[in-house]
Amino acid sequence: MHVILGLLIMCFSIIIIIRKLGVLEKHFNVNTLFMFTHLTILLCWIFYAVELFFVEKNYTFSCLKFYLMIYMVIVMLIYNFVLVPQARRARTGKDIYSFYDCIAHIGLPLLVVIDYFSYTEHYNYPIKTLFLSLIYPLLYCVLIFLKGHFKFGMEYEHSKNYYPYFFVDLESLGIQKVAKNIGFVLVGILAIGLITIFINNTFLVEKDLISRMVGIV
Repeated sequence: MHVILGLLIMCFSIIIIIRKLGVLEKHFNVNTLFMFTHLTILLCWIFYAVELFFVEKNYTFSCLKFYLMIYMVIVMLIYNFVLVPQARRARTGKDIYSFYDCIAHIGLPLLVVIDYFSYTEHYNYPIKTLFLSLIYPLLYCVLIFLKGHFKFGMEYEHSKNYYPYFFVDLESLGIQKVAKNIGFVLVGILAIGLITIFINNTFLVEKDLISRMVGIV
């Protein structure tokens, strides 16, 4: 079942990336690679391709999947509770719950969560492991601020500027407000990770240990 779920995640991921990059329209939309959702989905595809076809299950990949699951949950939460309400207030007329948006922001995150909790070997994670989950979002922030500063790529249709999300728009909000918004997101990542570590270390590790012992016997 894990293999089927992994292949399903890979299929959905590559379909979304191909569509968003504009491959079918024979042009390359570089802006796609500066959206946290699409960049994370691309990482999701790479991760599952490597896990399913090139490596055996181990602590490192379990830990990486733990991080990936957190990021996908953040994708789902920010889209549904931040971006959708903002789009409704702005009355952009965009179909905010189109098929592709639902798959990218709801379907894929749920599949990754199911795969992590149901078909991943779990190990005890120390609390310090949690803080490593901040590396990717912080590097992402550097990436989009460089894009906004150097005006790389194209302006986004939904914002009419070079920042992919309204809450990281330095030109409109200023450094203090943007820093506060990023802080909220980072705290959200830590909170989701802390809850997951508690569930993982309290319930799942023991279950997996018993399963491995039964398998050995």
